[in-house]
This record gives sequence, C-alpha cells and structure tokens, in this order.
Amino acid sequence: MNRIQIACYALLGSAILLAALVLAAATGGVTPTAHAGQIVAAGGGAVLTARTDSDAETVFVLDDTADRIVILQTDTERGRIEVLQQLEVRSLFDAR
Repeated sequence: MNRIQIACYALLGSAILLAALVLAAATGGVTPTAHAGQIVAAGGGAVLTARTDSDAETVFVLDDTADRIVILQTDTERGRIEVLQQLEVRSLFDAR
C-alpha cells in the first residue's frame, strides 16, 4: 500500500464518520442539554449567574412581585457590584 491509498482510505473513513454524525444530528439522535446549576429560585423571584466577560460575572435577578429584571455585574478589581440595567419584564414581551 502506498501513501496515496492510505490517504484515500483515511478520507473515506472520515467521510463515513461525518455522514453518520450529520445523520444522527438531523434525526434528533444528538440533543443539546442545558444545566440549571447556577439558578436559584425562591419565593417571588430567581437569580441566575453567567460569565459574560473574561473576568466578569453577571448576575440576573428576576423579581416576580415587581415584574422587573435587574442585571448586576461584579467588578473583581474594585471589589464591588455595579447595576448595569433594570428592565420591566412586560416591556420585553410587548409586540411592536
């Protein structure tokens, strides 16, 4: 077997593997998963943390009683938490 034949067999094998993966994804064999390990829900609200920048951690606070979302970001260099935005939930879902 020469190098050309080995390369052809390697390409054929990878093409078959890719076709199988595409077929499995198209038929629903591969399903994406989501983990809610960073969500805390209690009483009238929920808190979610997410990493948004390289060193920043963003906290989303959903207040069911006031129908508001408050977005906070930690500033690790200064050791403080800053309010980025306050939004009304109703305004996020209004049809325009």
